[in-house]
Amino acid sequence: MDCALVPPGPVREAGHHRPLAATTCDLDHHVIDDKTPFSGFGPFPIGHECVGTVVEAGPDCTDVAVGDVVGVAWHIACGTCAQCELGHTARCLRHGDAQYGLPVNGAWGGTFDELIRVPYADFNLAKLPAGVDPVHLASIGDNLALGWETVMPTVAGITDPKIAVFGCTRGRT
Repeated sequence: MDCALVPPGPVREAGHHRPLAATTCDLDHHVIDDKTPFSGFGPFPIGHECVGTVVEAGPDCTDVAVGDVVGVAWHIACGTCAQCELGHTARCLRHGDAQYGLPVNGAWGGTFDELIRVPYADFNLAKLPAGVDPVHLASIGDNLALGWETVMPTVAGITDPKIAVFGCTRGRT
């Protein structure tokens, strides 16, 4: 399914991306299990974590090209507003809480779709090194990125930071 439902945007900077490996997170499971305020808005495509291949790039895309294997940011961010410039991309002033897999600030589709449109592709896609198995990095745009966004501003300027990362999730019943 092509995500043609995406609101009009910077088409020249957009890219179409075919997911190769997608994964779910706790939020997806809670939506499916009818445990969130979003559950009642369905049906809608789910998923906001994936790695895929660029199948089309707008003429203003300079960092990604057709055939590139990329990780996709879980949220929609412009990359140029004050919050994005500070590295707070999940708080983008142009797109708020918009993300793939939930009907928040637009119908952006989900990473289990056959194709997804990625606005601001140069900003929202990260090329993966050759030879990396996409399955191993399916959560790069969410869990790994959120960890980075949470830790790095805190330790910025510390010469030799010591970092401990703890995390867990509740099991599904």
